[in-house]
Amino acid sequence: MSGPIIVIDDEPMICRVSSLSLRGLGREVLTFTDPLKALAWLADAPEAPCVVVCDYRMPGLTGLEVLERLPQSVPFVLMSGDLFDVDGDDARIAAFLAKPLQPSELMDAVMPFVVR
Repeated sequence: MSGPIIVIDDEPMICRVSSLSLRGLGREVLTFTDPLKALAWLADAPEAPCVVVCDYRMPGLTGLEVLERLPQSVPFVLMSGDLFDVDGDDARIAAFLAKPLQPSELMDAVMPFVVR
């Protein structure tokens, strides 16, 4: 997929740092602090994102609830400080990232899905 990288996290600082880190991959990076707004944007997007990076615990929806509402073809990276609460058997989750994480960890998880 050649669409943007989407980052969804209710912490604005995580969105900012993620955006700055991922721009180095040469793709447009869109961030959302509200998962419902992210899903609304994705529903009207002209093309599917190349990858969605999403926090697990957020007000409104969990990361897994966001995943359930995405097309199965969209790669999904889940990040959280609470990954022990997550069932690691979901084949649709391409990578799990434990917070706090380094920008290089985020880049390494996203890079395989970025089409140049």
